[in-house]
Amino acid sequence: MAISILILEVLFSLASSKLSIWILYSQETDWGLINQMSYDLSSTYNSINLFQELIDEKSQIGRNFSSPAIAIDLTQNLLLNQKIKEAARMNHFISIKIDEPTESYEEWEYFSHISTSKYTKSFISVLLFLGWNKIGIIYSDSTDNIRFRSYFEKELTFYGANFFSRIFGNWLSQGVTDELISREIKVKGLNHIIIANEGKGAEKLISSFISKNMYKEGFGLILGSKSAWASNRDGLIFIVEKDLEYAKNLNNYHSLSIINFLRDIDFESESIYAVKALFQKSTINHQPLNLFSIVNVQGSSKKIVGYIENNIVNISDTIIYPGNTTIAPSSQKPPIIISVASGDSNFNGLKLGSNSHLKLGSSFALKYAEYIHILENFSLKLYPTDCSADFYYRPFSYNCLLSHKDSLGVAFLPSYNDNVCYGTIKDFRDLGIKIPLISDECTSELFTNKTAYPEFVRIMKSFAFHSNMLAYLMSIFSWKCAVVFYENSTFGLDMYKNFYNVAKTLGIKIVNDEDKRMLNPLYSPQLYGNYSNYMKNAIATQCKIVVPLLEPTPMFNLFGQLYDEGIRRNDMIFLLYLPIAGYFENSQAITADTKTKVKELLFGSLVLWQSEWLGSYGASLIALGNKFYGFYLYYGTCPSFDAMMLGIHGIKYLIDAGGDYEDPELLNEGIRKVKFIGCSGTVQISSNSNEKSTAIISIMNEIYNETLGYYVNYPVGTYSIGSNPPFSFTRNIIWPDNTTNVPGEKRLNPDNCPFNLRLIRDSDAGSGLYYGLVFGITIIVVFLSAVILVKIYWKSQIFMITERCEVKANDYLAMSMIFIDFLQYLAMGPDIY
Repeated sequence: MAISILILEVLFSLASSKLSIWILYSQETDWGLINQMSYDLSSTYNSINLFQELIDEKSQIGRNFSSPAIAIDLTQNLLLNQKIKEAARMNHFISIKIDEPTESYEEWEYFSHISTSKYTKSFISVLLFLGWNKIGIIYSDSTDNIRFRSYFEKELTFYGANFFSRIFGNWLSQGVTDELISREIKVKGLNHIIIANEGKGAEKLISSFISKNMYKEGFGLILGSKSAWASNRDGLIFIVEKDLEYAKNLNNYHSLSIINFLRDIDFESESIYAVKALFQKSTINHQPLNLFSIVNVQGSSKKIVGYIENNIVNISDTIIYPGNTTIAPSSQKPPIIISVASGDSNFNGLKLGSNSHLKLGSSFALKYAEYIHILENFSLKLYPTDCSADFYYRPFSYNCLLSHKDSLGVAFLPSYNDNVCYGTIKDFRDLGIKIPLISDECTSELFTNKTAYPEFVRIMKSFAFHSNMLAYLMSIFSWKCAVVFYENSTFGLDMYKNFYNVAKTLGIKIVNDEDKRMLNPLYSPQLYGNYSNYMKNAIATQCKIVVPLLEPTPMFNLFGQLYDEGIRRNDMIFLLYLPIAGYFENSQAITADTKTKVKELLFGSLVLWQSEWLGSYGASLIALGNKFYGFYLYYGTCPSFDAMMLGIHGIKYLIDAGGDYEDPELLNEGIRKVKFIGCSGTVQISSNSNEKSTAIISIMNEIYNETLGYYVNYPVGTYSIGSNPPFSFTRNIIWPDNTTNVPGEKRLNPDNCPFNLRLIRDSDAGSGLYYGLVFGITIIVVFLSAVILVKIYWKSQIFMITERCEVKANDYLAMSMIFIDFLQYLAMGPDIY
């Protein structure tokens, strides 16, 4: 029997003529595929006998073949697939399918594509080579892609990798795709993505990754064979069956697989049995060899950079990744960047007066957020900028921000200085930077307006609010006079206006002259001469209570000039809207001599400041900060801590809600909606302003600690909005005289007036009286001298009065002299003794 079959095959072979190719299709077959297959085969093999045949369940497949044939099965119908397979076995023609290879196959049945199982393992080998262990799998709802996802998940589970898979229909609109990428992929921190969707679907997905700002350095995107024509975006990687790398579309992809399968056949002379024998050698399990190309888009062109053979990766050239980098995306969590104005010096090279609190508080917040894993799928990064300054200088600030524009991340913590903050907001708008600005301070009343500054929020209450509280604090101690200085700026005018209005309501009088209260914002020792009369006027009021509504550096210089004018510790009590202990000691903007003067006059001052590191939570943060940095966090760091945490909680809110945390408007909304416990208490932005809705204000006492060798802000009480009474004191205040006795408002107190040589000075009224008396006495002496001389000259005899006589001018003169003597003795008072 075997010999008979062999003889028949030999006879058939000898009688065989030129090979022909038959394209078998059904009513379900896409005409685009049929035409593409016909065109590509005809173009490749000029003299080939190429036929097309529509078949159905009743067709006698193979009966019409006039010569030895190879049938290309494009029916895409399981029933017809089976009929073709049986016909090939019965009629000895070769059937080549473009469908998924099956585990069981007939002798005359072959497949032009590699099985999904082998394809998946090759994919996995690339992921292992790159070291990716957290992967997002995106696939369409086609049977092939669902099969791919199933194999992929099985393999990833075996290797212990984390993965998330999501179906994205190719029919979804671009807008819906964008939304799903943001809500389903981006918020999970997935930055290693596998796309199994076909061409158009893959194109939309790539566009979504770009529009959602995911396609950048640190992001990795690998696409399957059926997406190889989706995009020429630099950095894309495709895993493609060998020799199918340059397919133009899905139909071309299938036709190239057939051409690749037939490439070694001599259609003119080879018999069907010779072709079958050739296929047996060039395939494994009737599939192409397990060989894939790694294709990378570089310079908008595809380039083969390596191969995968039997699951072994061989890289032959440099791979370019998204962001135009050769550094492969790692498996680290994708970073979320928040930038901080954390420079150390001004544009002129001088060290900033105070910026360390912003740097320390914000960096501690990031460390703390990472420590408690507040964002499970992301890492938080602080991007420092050197755009800080003690005052705003447009060319410096604008150009500095321009140079950092693309690296600022999702939010920005600006400089604490109001003028700089105002300029920064303007620069952001001019540069088109729309990310939210979250300030620890920037306490001008101007920034409270949500309508004018919708992109801005702050942790601190306005310093105008602090100035109100200073007036209320004075009323607690029954002080009714105040010496006030303010600077000629929006900040200073806001502060002064608020203090003035509240003081007037409380019956507190500002005693220094109105035209001697406003100072230059750049007030410095070089300008002392211009303000000498201001200081003398303030000192002459004898009022001890001084309220300096100035920025820190001008405030330090005010202390210096008052000292130069004769003021010493206990001559005045300073009520401050912010703590300057630590600031002046580290400031490079004032001289060592000025620091010495500030050190003396500051003792016993009272300060209002937003409460920091409250309760057991605050204490635990202080302990953790000491663990991180080796020292205890100082005053001023809490607002910047809460500012950074506000941004982080806003990001978390959006991630939990499936929103895009890189959308400035959405993040701004999230920041305004969140509520959490911070180091300063409950943090929540008011619905109708740009600042916290609640605040506890600490009343602190500036005391020099001899043991530590520097000033310390000792909390002595609080002011709590909504409490009754609002003021609460927890410890005694140490006043400038180093006692706990509340001092009077005047330097000369009639109940306690110790003599002090430094206080002796001539008053204007006393000087006028003195010169009047001297002039009067001189006239009298001259007159009397003249009378005496006349009497002596004329040798007139003076007679005693023995009877009543008329009072004459001489008599009036004598009585006047007696009266003047009486006044002199009266004025001498106790000193006569």
